Amino acid sequence: MFFKHAVSLMLVYITPQSPLLPKQLKAYAAFPLFFILVFFGILSAFGIQSLWFKRYNVKYVYATFGLLFLFYIFQWQIYQCMMRFNPYS
Repeated sequence: MFFKHAVSLMLVYITPQSPLLPKQLKAYAAFPLFFILVFFGILSAFGIQSLWFKRYNVKYVYATFGLLFLFYIFQWQIYQCMMRFNPYS
């Protein structure tokens, strides 16, 4: 889901502006990705920090993989919830 939305966001911003497409379409497509980038950014920061300082705590590893697993299972419901509160729709 992360890569699918990242690629769609890049394609929206790379394509030239057409007069037929409204400017809010870019923001509508980018809205879920803002939250997903923050989520994966925080998890990546914790992972890199624990590897860099060699703090291998089993609780953090299980919590990180648990969050990623839940995100993988419920990604469509998370996406629908974010799009329900999309201010650009």
